[in-house]
Amino acid sequence: MPYKTTAELPENVTNVLPSHAQRIFMKAFNASEGKYGEDRARKIAWSAVKKAGYKKDKDGKWTRESISISLIAVSSQWARTEPVEALGMVSYHGSIDKSGFALSDIEDMEFTDSPLVLAEVTENEKAYNITAIQINNMFDLPLNIVATLSRVSSG
Repeated sequence: MPYKTTAELPENVTNVLPSHAQRIFMKAFNASEGKYGEDRARKIAWSAVKKAGYKKDKDGKWTRESISISLIAVSSQWARTEPVEALGMVSYHGSIDKSGFALSDIEDMEFTDSPLVLAEVTENEKAYNITAIQINNMFDLPLNIVATLSRVSSG
């Protein structure tokens, strides 16, 4: 039977998945249950959670391993490091919806597909605000970047 709210999900889902992952599970289950039946819909729902970037940690809880974020250049500084060479540092800003993440989750992540460094994470009611920097010696730095923040592996 389809679920109307995440509160109706079984305990083996609600006890281990954060709220954002519960919604993914519920939507995938509801979309597939009528066509494939409950057992297969449950497998499809767990697969959808994994495809959304969640993995089970050592305590059996599911956490998101990575997230894609759009960043916009907000400031740049140029410094001459050699007589003819300039070094650029560009600050980028973006935000991530708070659903499915704790502040410590974001602070434990790093950019994996770009030369960006996570400089600061702050929060407001709905989102985590990300400030990243890129150091580059080229003048054609992009104004917009889509980058991936990934959990730093321990060990």
